[in-house]
Amino acid sequence: MVTPSPPSLVIRDAVPRDAFAITQVLTAALQDSPIGQWMDPDPHSRHLVLLRYAGALATRVLGSGIVRLIEDAGEVVAAALWSLDPLVALSPVPAGGVIDGPAGESVLDRLNLLHEVTQTRRPWHQAHQQLLLLGVRPGRQRQGLGGYLLIGHHTYLHVTGIGGYAITVDGAGQQLLERHGYSPIGPPQLLPGAVPVSAMWRPPVVADPR
Repeated sequence: MVTPSPPSLVIRDAVPRDAFAITQVLTAALQDSPIGQWMDPDPHSRHLVLLRYAGALATRVLGSGIVRLIEDAGEVVAAALWSLDPLVALSPVPAGGVIDGPAGESVLDRLNLLHEVTQTRRPWHQAHQQLLLLGVRPGRQRQGLGGYLLIGHHTYLHVTGIGGYAITVDGAGQQLLERHGYSPIGPPQLLPGAVPVSAMWRPPVVADPR
């Protein structure tokens, strides 16, 4: 008789020492994604741009928000960054923090534009947290890991009665969010290059007091 091996997946809150592993996962997930290609169309500089962007964002959210991750046999394979204070977590990244020189200025312009779109559609009148970034390591995608991360955090949002907010330029990403209760806030807005960005809202579910 063969004894099955125990499950190796662990979903947990991240701690500061996870910053490097989270940055690596998010960078790899963004590299060939629609948002990654839009942020830096140049494949030669994109990896460095995304590495610095993901690292700065992960560090910022680890200090001011919630980061949930999935480990498989001790290796981080997926992570989700949630903002508790949007004005802090979504502050535009300084140009030097992404990449120096004219290329960095171009990337910064795009990040600032994305920031403006995010703030325009944000439902300020309702308490919410924003899903800033969710990434799954290539090779582990399409295995339900992103959904596991959403389900876990949505349970917390249910208990607290707080809504969820996200933006996406990825059709597959929008479908994932829609499967987990998000709906578009108005029609998509077009970014340079005719890239549609959709703001998504998941209404709060108040906990049953019984």
